[in-house]
Amino acid sequence: MMLFGKKLFEHEVKEEYLYDFAQWGVIRDESFNNDMLFQFVAPNVIGQKPTKKKKKVVETIQLTPKAVFEMKMLNDDSFKIGSDPEYLEKALEHCKDKLALFPKHSPVLNNRPLEAGVISFGRQEVNSMIERLNNRRQIEKWKEVVEKYPHTTNSIIHELMKKHTNLRFELASKMVTDMPGDAVKAMKEYDAMCKKLCGKRAVFYVIAEQKDFERVAKRRDPILLAQSPFGFFWQVLGAWDKEIMYLGEL
Repeated sequence: MMLFGKKLFEHEVKEEYLYDFAQWGVIRDESFNNDMLFQFVAPNVIGQKPTKKKKKVVETIQLTPKAVFEMKMLNDDSFKIGSDPEYLEKALEHCKDKLALFPKHSPVLNNRPLEAGVISFGRQEVNSMIERLNNRRQIEKWKEVVEKYPHTTNSIIHELMKKHTNLRFELASKMVTDMPGDAVKAMKEYDAMCKKLCGKRAVFYVIAEQKDFERVAKRRDPILLAQSPFGFFWQVLGAWDKEIMYLGEL
C-alpha cells in the first residue's frame, strides 16, 4: 500500500479535476501560450550586465470586468485549435519525447516520492498536455460548446492584468456563492462536458475588481473563465453585474 503515491489498496487514485495550469501564476511574464509546454528563461547567457530601464508611466482608464467583456478585450478572434490527425500525432510525439527526458524513478522516503519542484511541475505540465491533446480526438462531439464561447490565452490575460491594475485574477471558488443563475448554468454545462470527455471536472477562474474579493453581500462584477480541456488556453463564459442572488436573500 502506497500512502503517498498514486496507488492506495492497489487502486490508482484519479484526480478529480483537470490539471490547473494557472496554479503557479498565469500572470507571470513566462506564461504559457496555446500549445507551449514550458519555458526555462536563461538569465543573460551572453554575460552582459542588464541595465534597468525607466518605466514609462502610462495613464489608463480603469475598466470594470463587465466593460472588458463587452469590449471583447479578452477575445482571440484568430484562435484555432489544431485537431487534424497528423498534427495531433506530431504534437503527442513531441510531448512524449519531452516526458522521456524526466527521471524514470524518483527517490522515495517512507513511500513518499521526493522530487524537485521544477521536475514535478514539468512532469505534470507535459502529462496534462498529453491528456488534453488526446481529448482533441473527440472535439467534434463538443463542437457546440467549444464554439459557443470565445477563446483567450494566458498572454492576453497577462497583458490585460498589466494594464488594468484594478483587476484581479483568482479561482472562481472565491466568488461562487455570488454567481448568478446564468453563470452557474454555464459552469454546469462546461463541467458536464469535461466529465463526459475525460472523467475530470473543469477548472474555473474569475477576473474581478480587487475590492470585490474583499467585500461580501454587495453586488460584484466578475468575468468567468474556464480552462479548456483541449489545451493550455481558456474560454470566456461570460460576465455579469445584475440579478445576482445572494444566499442571504434566499
